[in-house]
Amino acid sequence: MMLEGTGQFAQCHERASLAAGLDAARTIGSALGLVLLDPGLPDADGLGGLARFLEVVPDVPIVLVSGGDDASFIDAAFARGARGYVPKSSSAPALRAAIDVVLRGELYVPPHVLPSRARAPRAVPSDAPVARLTPRQADVLVLLARGLANKEIADALQMSASTVRVHVSAILKLLGAENRTQAATSHTAQILLGASDSRRG
Repeated sequence: MMLEGTGQFAQCHERASLAAGLDAARTIGSALGLVLLDPGLPDADGLGGLARFLEVVPDVPIVLVSGGDDASFIDAAFARGARGYVPKSSSAPALRAAIDVVLRGELYVPPHVLPSRARAPRAVPSDAPVARLTPRQADVLVLLARGLANKEIADALQMSASTVRVHVSAILKLLGAENRTQAATSHTAQILLGASDSRRG
């Protein structure tokens, strides 16, 4: 079970269908800490299952775990109340990092989805910092701006902590920032987080 590999919960309840999951949610109620929902379950009806869970446990964060990463589907999921979206291919450390973000009350969007979605609609000068970031640097900056530590970023992006440090140093230099806080609160970081901010608004 995916959650057992994270070590974040004392008990994990796995159900093979949406109906069984809803029954468990009704029984556990507000003591339920988090729901990982596969929208591909036979009786889940795509995002219909998300709506049904929110009717039963409206205050419990729900993270979708899916085999695809279609941006329009992800947008719709957040619009309907999902708190996170994690690809099924994610490792246990990446899942743990995503859950940490959601349990802090934030939204989690896969780094490889958010930066491209945030940059694509915006016309920026070719010499602007956001345009000069490599895709991987953008990934790191997004998670840095979300408050993740180097180890959490490494887990989420499945890279070594030393590689993260190299990216962070390059980002600081490119942005002219003196420290992580300046980089995380920079205009460039806010551009990359624009998609997430609009969802929260």
